[in-house]
Amino acid sequence: MTTGGKKGERHHSRSTSRHREHRSAVVTAIAIAEEERQAKQLKALLRSSGDRLEYEIRRAEDAIARADYAERQEKETLARAKAAEVAKEQIQTELMQLERDSRNYQLELEKAQMETRRIQDDLEYARREIEELREAESQAQAMVQSYQKQLGDLELMMTAGVQRMVDKGYEDGWQDGFDEGYEDGRKREGVALE
Repeated sequence: MTTGGKKGERHHSRSTSRHREHRSAVVTAIAIAEEERQAKQLKALLRSSGDRLEYEIRRAEDAIARADYAERQEKETLARAKAAEVAKEQIQTELMQLERDSRNYQLELEKAQMETRRIQDDLEYARREIEELREAESQAQAMVQSYQKQLGDLELMMTAGVQRMVDKGYEDGWQDGFDEGYEDGRKREGVALE
């Protein structure tokens, strides 16, 4: 039982130092299962301690009854009376130890239950975060698709605009070349006439 308690304390200390650390759902589920297993062990120990406590109480009551009977009958020797008193004190000491152990088991059980609740809260927090991340990812994908469509439309518009500019430039160039050639031809023709 001592080893289990120390293990629980180390786990608790480690968990506290990493307060609200992101954990995977699998690790958190394993931790909950371990805490529940320890809680069941503590409950079993408490039941066992309670049975033993009742047994020791009955033993103590029997020892006291025997001591009273011996005193009433005055048939017991002083040595046996002292032995019974020693036995009574030992039983009371054991009883006190069992009561202390029972209180300790109860405290450990409460600590384990608190740790289980904390882990469950962490798990719920992690689930909410995962859900929020999935929602954000979905929104981001929708925005990317929208931007890609807009980019495609813009590329089509730009391609069409560039083609129109090329066509216009070609037509303007052809017309300017024609006009310039025509004027140049007229000038040369005028010089020839003179």
